[in-house]
Amino acid sequence: MIIGNVFGEANSNLIPNNKLGDGYKNHWSDLQIQTFCKEKWGNEYETILEEFKKVYPDNNPADVLFMDYKERDGQLNLVKKRLEIGGDVWNWLFKKESDFNGGTVAWHCSEIPFVFHNVSFIEASFEPGISDQLEDIMCQAWVNMAYS
Repeated sequence: MIIGNVFGEANSNLIPNNKLGDGYKNHWSDLQIQTFCKEKWGNEYETILEEFKKVYPDNNPADVLFMDYKERDGQLNLVKKRLEIGGDVWNWLFKKESDFNGGTVAWHCSEIPFVFHNVSFIEASFEPGISDQLEDIMCQAWVNMAYS
């Protein structure tokens, strides 16, 4: 079984109703990020930000506001059940940020052009020298899984 999802899924900052402030998360100050986090999680926001930074040290802390928190849990439960019965599992998380709109976390289906080796046709996702290498890796991983 191959199963995975993308960092933002339906919670990406690409989604119009998820926009906060001016929508340009990579230009926000630390104070703006803290304010949005406090509005969302109240007094727990500091702990949430600390834990996020441990797990995703290279991400902008603002990304925590647009991270998928619904689909991944169910998916990981399915992975655990599959492993318990002795099944093989290939689990992935796609988190490549697009340059689109000043920086957009991976949205629902944003991995598809990489898997099917046609990312050069998706302007919002294509970065010369990066996207072509990533699509080679991802496409080959899916092919390898199919052969196993």
